[in-house]
Amino acid sequence: MYAYTPSVKIELVKTGPITAGGRMTGLVGTFTALDHGMDFQRYVISGNLEIKPRVPTCTVSTPTIAVGMGKVHVSAVADKGATNPARPLEIRLQCSGGDVGAHTRMFMTLSDAADPSNQSSTLSLSRSSTATGVGIQILRGDNTLVSFGPDSAVAGNPNQWQVGEFGNDQVSIPLKARYIPTGGKVGPGTANAAATFTMSYQ
Repeated sequence: MYAYTPSVKIELVKTGPITAGGRMTGLVGTFTALDHGMDFQRYVISGNLEIKPRVPTCTVSTPTIAVGMGKVHVSAVADKGATNPARPLEIRLQCSGGDVGAHTRMFMTLSDAADPSNQSSTLSLSRSSTATGVGIQILRGDNTLVSFGPDSAVAGNPNQWQVGEFGNDQVSIPLKARYIPTGGKVGPGTANAAATFTMSYQ
């Protein structure tokens, strides 16, 4: 017979980017007598251990962005095989207030201001535009074509995509815009459009 009073310290270890809080519960470890195949002690979290990391919050630095599309000849737009020059734009945010090593998972949805139900990859022209047979495409920095979705920050919103994971830092989201034909005859005139962006942090 002998008395054995172990001293045990349980330490939480960061194993990857911290993007959200949560709860821990249940068995976390045991002391086992290997010769007898039995547990001396079992360590269990009773109830819920709530983890509350402070993840960064972000503020948009460029709430309104104007993109000059320039003058494009009708024939350049009408030729579906031609590559119209894409004009760069950039959405910038400032993220701060997070713990060291904590990150926020940032998602984005672009919405068609003229047609909020639009889920295609063609941005509608504004009602004041006089050109016909023309639309606008938005491309991400890697040239992936953007499809539009509802103006909502809910997780899993249609055509929402993950921008990345960011800590306390300045964030730049590069995009590009270009004219494309939408079918039918391309007619000259003004061709303006507007899109809104909705950020979601998950």
